[in-house]
Amino acid sequence: MPTSPEDQVTVPEAATYLGRSTEQVRRYLREEALVGYRVGNQWFMDRSALERFKAARGPGVQERMALLERGRKLRGRIFQRSGRLFDATRLIQETRRGR
Repeated sequence: MPTSPEDQVTVPEAATYLGRSTEQVRRYLREEALVGYRVGNQWFMDRSALERFKAARGPGVQERMALLERGRKLRGRIFQRSGRLFDATRLIQETRRGR
């Protein structure tokens, strides 16, 4: 347990720091991917443990998530224009097969 209250981080604070939902942070804690402790029904984490967790996730995570979100938005725009779902994977496979 942390030695001072300044070292304690709550689930909402951790979610903001990690750029995740509070439920995702609770899931990390339940699955022991993130080290924390409970006091009653409230989870707490040591600030240094949270920083280690974020560092271990790698700097590329946010960039990959942003790229996936951009792809979803583009797919939605294509669907709005064409009226049908755009499946890039299928299109690439068909192109490789020469269809």
